[in-house]
Amino acid sequence: VLGTLSLVQSELQQSLAKSEHHEFTLFSMVDMWDQQASIQRAWGGWMLMSNITLIGGVSNVGKSPLLLAMVAGYLRGVWPDGTPVPEEMAGRSVVYVLPEGYGEQTEILAEWGFSRQDLAERVFVAALPTPGAPNEPTYTFKLDQGKGMEALHWYCEQVQPGLIVIDGLRAAMTGEESASGDVDRFYAPIGALTRKFGAATIISHHLTKGSETASRDGLLPSMDWFRGSGHITAIPRSAWIVDQPDPNQMELRRLTLVKSAAGPKGQTMAFRMADPADGLHWEAEAPMPPARSKKETAKRFILHMLRRNGVLTHDELWELSQTEGFEMSKATFRDARVDLSNEGKIVHSAKGVGGDYVVKWALPGPPDPIDYDDVVF
Repeated sequence: VLGTLSLVQSELQQSLAKSEHHEFTLFSMVDMWDQQASIQRAWGGWMLMSNITLIGGVSNVGKSPLLLAMVAGYLRGVWPDGTPVPEEMAGRSVVYVLPEGYGEQTEILAEWGFSRQDLAERVFVAALPTPGAPNEPTYTFKLDQGKGMEALHWYCEQVQPGLIVIDGLRAAMTGEESASGDVDRFYAPIGALTRKFGAATIISHHLTKGSETASRDGLLPSMDWFRGSGHITAIPRSAWIVDQPDPNQMELRRLTLVKSAAGPKGQTMAFRMADPADGLHWEAEAPMPPARSKKETAKRFILHMLRRNGVLTHDELWELSQTEGFEMSKATFRDARVDLSNEGKIVHSAKGVGGDYVVKWALPGPPDPIDYDDVVF
């Protein structure tokens, strides 16, 4: 079959070549398969060369120290789990885009044992001249307007990076993160730049407020925890979420692979972090929240679904419990709803529709607003 596809492709391409005016290229299934098979892994399924990786977390969970840990691993030639940096990527420079500043990151890398020479030779911070003071650089600039992207491209031309780090998406973006067109305009030149230099690009971003509650309620991280348009997670080829699922172990973080173009998602790792200057201490076991009764866990799940989706029918709630991989019996589901209703935490309405009796559930008040002004960290 594959041979027949290639033969058909060859004949069609010859036919097109006879035409004086065409601007298309015919791709067979084999071409697409070869392209997928040629993906170069920077770090297993977690990070791919020539592609964008997105890291999400709530404020103060430790996204910036995690990015620094990736920079440190790259400079030392080994990733946090002991996997070596691939030869095609190793030994090159790092370009850091820090819209919120650079001082603390430099101090932490120094605490982790990197010398001034290490940082001077291999880690470069993208900057722009300050208007009226060309010798005074400014490190706060946008990548979707003005000279921001032009400056980043120029830096990459000079140092040929293997790793590009953008700490964080919201601070580097002028447009609306909830507008798919704005998100596409932000990502497009970054993706082209990443492919041109064969680098791996990591960008940090915020999660929704409800994700922190969902994490501690026992739900596994998923792509819909990321804040903004669905295009924010659609364009990167891999995405991670860092969270704190166990409130009794505040130093322990879980890292979950929620999207990968080159491996199974759902992989997890863990690290401990108190003072970032003391480093991130990696562990094999990813933390899980404390065990709760099945009914209590079901109640928390129902509240989370209503916060996220608004009004839901009885059947829609049940279907979500199945598609989200949340295992509970219908009896537990019913008891949880009854308890929440008696406690005044959810309300319902019912009416007949086409001979059926439809019950709709909702929170008693409006959902919590999303705060778009959280500090990037």
